[in-house]
Amino acid sequence: MLFSKIIEDEKAWAEIKNDIDVFKPLISYILKNEQLSQNNISNVKQCTNAVFKVGNLIIKIFAPNESGHDTERGYKSELFGQTRALSLGLTVPKILASGIIKDKYDFPYIVTEYINGIELNGLFSNFENNKKYDLGLKLRKITDKLNTPCEQFNNIEYPEVIVSDGYNGWLIDLGYKKRFLDERTKYIRSLDINKNNLVFCHGDMAICNILYDSNEELHIIDFACSVLAPICVDHVYVAFWTDFNKSFINGYFGEISIDELIEICFNGFLLSINGIDFLANGLEYGFIDGKSCESIEDFKVQLKEYIIKKMI
Repeated sequence: MLFSKIIEDEKAWAEIKNDIDVFKPLISYILKNEQLSQNNISNVKQCTNAVFKVGNLIIKIFAPNESGHDTERGYKSELFGQTRALSLGLTVPKILASGIIKDKYDFPYIVTEYINGIELNGLFSNFENNKKYDLGLKLRKITDKLNTPCEQFNNIEYPEVIVSDGYNGWLIDLGYKKRFLDERTKYIRSLDINKNNLVFCHGDMAICNILYDSNEELHIIDFACSVLAPICVDHVYVAFWTDFNKSFINGYFGEISIDELIEICFNGFLLSINGIDFLANGLEYGFIDGKSCESIEDFKVQLKEYIIKKMI
């Protein structure tokens, strides 16, 4: 056995996913098997899966099913999304190898080239407004290529997935009020969501998943949350994680009114698989306390007030 630890739930996985010593035997075996060079191993970023830098490589080892994570979905989505982005000519890390190593647990993995860049969230607040505007323009050129129709790739069907009993049960556990959830479901069912208005969405277009290199180029990483969904699912992440910065918003969305932006973000939060989780924990981000919202109209009013305040 290459892997010695016991993984029986999400907590157990979280405790060891960044431990180089734990994963070193797996990493060495994978690289040898794929005929890729061995090198010093280091940590790179905190995320759901185990991600390490090995020389000029990045290796992502996905959480096994025993961790409670939807490993099959994440692995398939990552492979499809990154391969698709490469085929569109976007500057994302090149995939060098992928597969599943069967050891104590089944570990899907992906090895990519290392992009020498800095996560945009570590730089964004230091940029001048004209730089933020330019970043908005650059990112929109990228997402316009990504956010286009494609085939279904991970069996996540919209809008069924986000109005299912299981999904609503999760939202109840997060602390949402019943009236809010009932209105949310009714509102989503009233929308004309069908395969004709779904596009490929990265699903986690937070600026921590955007690398900025020395040539001021942007590189999108971490496609594990990719999904075929309404385009607002990506747009709300872009707006939220740049803190509704007016200069960036103007660059990314162009000529857009406050009311149009509010509508995009309103729908994006309600329709996103994970975005509504951020809303539930909004106070941690200096945002809205979603769990206190009595209705979706209450949420919309608070969202409008928040965005207007940020963009003054």
